[in-house]
Amino acid sequence: MINPFEVIESRLSSIENLILDLKHQPTKVEPKNDSEIYLTRKETAEFFKVSLVSIHNYINRGLIRPLKIGNKTMFNKAELINVVESSNRF
Repeated sequence: MINPFEVIESRLSSIENLILDLKHQPTKVEPKNDSEIYLTRKETAEFFKVSLVSIHNYINRGLIRPLKIGNKTMFNKAELINVVESSNRF
């Protein structure tokens, strides 16, 4: 007769090995669309190669539209690209 604790022990051991294998496998991150990428104010300033004050001015003039995500101000990268492509101000 098979000891049930041995069966449980062997199953747990195989589960542990599978978890360790998954842990050590490199994860493949698929590149996101620009529409799924959000930039912070600082990243947006770097994207436009301007200062944070200029980003604030662009918001006030309605050139770019900020999104509030939690307590952070974020910008959709696809929208920023559209602004650059459709405007001669940048």
